[in-house]
Amino acid sequence: MPTSVTMPATWTADETAWLQGTCAQRQTITAADRLQKEFSDTYTPLVRDNETLFNGKVRTFAAYQLAAGLVSSRAFRVDDESEDSEMLPLADMYVVGKCGTNQYL
Repeated sequence: MPTSVTMPATWTADETAWLQGTCAQRQTITAADRLQKEFSDTYTPLVRDNETLFNGKVRTFAAYQLAAGLVSSRAFRVDDESEDSEMLPLADMYVVGKCGTNQYL
């Protein structure tokens, strides 16, 4: 499994500043805020209320960002009929060629 992800919602303030004045900057900040709120309002209480399920391990926001990035990078809408996304964990085999070059299906 990857140990890091690069997605705008995980960028630092300095990295986000490169987008100054663009719609992308607003979207990046909104996504980062939404991820932080989800962590604080949903994930943290879930772990706190179910410590035995989580083996007493403390989960950090950085770990949550990694998990969210891994899931979102591997979830795809399969058809227009359903609002659900499907997990395709092996999709990387089809879109990444030699030396990390992107290939198209």
